Parts: sequence; structure tokens; C-alpha cells
Amino acid sequence: MSARLWSVGASGGASPPLVLYGPSHGSVCAIALASRQEALFESLVLESAAERLAELPLARQPAAMLPNGAMLLKAVPDPFTQCAKLATLRELRVLVLHGQTDAISPFEQGGRLHAAVDASLAEPFEGFPRVGHNDIHGCTAYAT
Repeated sequence: MSARLWSVGASGGASPPLVLYGPSHGSVCAIALASRQEALFESLVLESAAERLAELPLARQPAAMLPNGAMLLKAVPDPFTQCAKLATLRELRVLVLHGQTDAISPFEQGGRLHAAVDASLAEPFEGFPRVGHNDIHGCTAYAT
């Protein structure tokens, strides 16, 4: 997992604003950092982000092979609490981008992350039709 920092538009001697970028499972790191050090960043961009680990296909599929696996998985506490962390943000602008056919981090998880952000901080949720987990950068709509 990784999160990335981008400097945007360097100016004179002032420090440029920093954009925190969390792609895929790197969103876990980005959201954790944003919730702890919000004042350091201009904005947070989440792309194909995961919301709840136990609801990802990579966790649900193996659980389905165990007796009562689905029930056991539901009983596991969420180790990341992504939505709760996003709800603590008070100044950071947040943009959530998600492919509507994402088979790794389902589209609904992106929607729940977006809904957790205070409406005054959230940019419009960007769902890309017929776009999977790793396809957003190649999407024409992404470039606009």
C-alpha cells in the first residue's frame, strides 16, 4: 500500500500546496495521514479506494469456502475505519474517483467513502462507467 504526495504549482519562496493521493489500497494510508495531519494538505484524492476490508472480494471469496465463513467475516471489526476517519475532516477538500465496474474495490465502497465526507468538503463523486480498478487513468472522462 502506498499514498503519494504531489506539489501543485510551485510559487516563489512559498511552499506549494500538497495534494495527498490514495490509489486503491493506498487509500488506507492516505486517509489515515489526512485524518492525523489534515493541516499539511490542500486536498485528498481517493482513486478506486477501499472502504471496508471485510467486504472486498479478496476477503469474501475465501470466507465463502469456510463453514459459516460469511458470518465470521461480518463479525470481524473493521481495522481501518475509513468512513469514521473521513468524517473527522474539517478543512480538507476530498475528491473520490471510482470505476463503476471495479471488481477489486467495489464501486459502492467509493460511494460510501464519498458520503462520509462533510458535504461542504466533498467534490462531486466521480463514477466512471465501464471502467475497472486499474483503468481510470486510461479513461477519456478522467482526462477532462
